[in-house]
Amino acid sequence: MSTSVSDTTTPEEPSDNAQVQTEKVQPIETTLRRSTREKRPAISNDYVVYSVEKECDLSVDKDPLSFKQGMNWDDSEKWYNATKEELKSLDNNKVWI
Repeated sequence: MSTSVSDTTTPEEPSDNAQVQTEKVQPIETTLRRSTREKRPAISNDYVVYSVEKECDLSVDKDPLSFKQGMNWDDSEKWYNATKEELKSLDNNKVWI
């Protein structure tokens, strides 16, 4: 019965006395693409919305902060319906999971 000893080193494995060589990689210059879309201002030019809010006193300061406050509010029915509509929209758009 004869056994032979095989070489356990493979070409992919570096040996103990191998020198590691590094290559210098030249960076590739690329030009940036710029958007061709029309730039619009972040704030709407439709100031009617803001004037109606001021005119009708639709201030966020008066919104109820909790469900209990909303149900005890003078416009509780409107508030409750708006809340249901908002929750339905969130559900339909799969925003709230």
